Amino acid sequence: MEELSNRGRHVYYDEFACSSVKVEDEDIKYLCKDFSERAERKITRKDLENMNLIIGNKKDTATNAYAILLGKHDYTSRIQCARFRGTKHGSGNQWNCSQRKI
Repeated sequence: MEELSNRGRHVYYDEFACSSVKVEDEDIKYLCKDFSERAERKITRKDLENMNLIIGNKKDTATNAYAILLGKHDYTSRIQCARFRGTKHGSGNQWNCSQRKI
């Protein structure tokens, strides 16, 4: 029931604080570098906060997404992505999906 309530408020599991994982400067640098290479622009700590990977306050708090991306999560996780190309029905639209088990 709590999960349905959170979805109604658009709050998802990966955004919850993960108290078992500490935010480390080395991890922040790694994520910023990795995302910068993929995005082809500089990604900063503030960008990681905007992506809900860390909760910025006086003492940074890791989220489940942060833990999953760094392989520090307590559970086996899977990341799935899909990208829709095109806007017209029947115009050769494609779904490109990939999965990577962490």
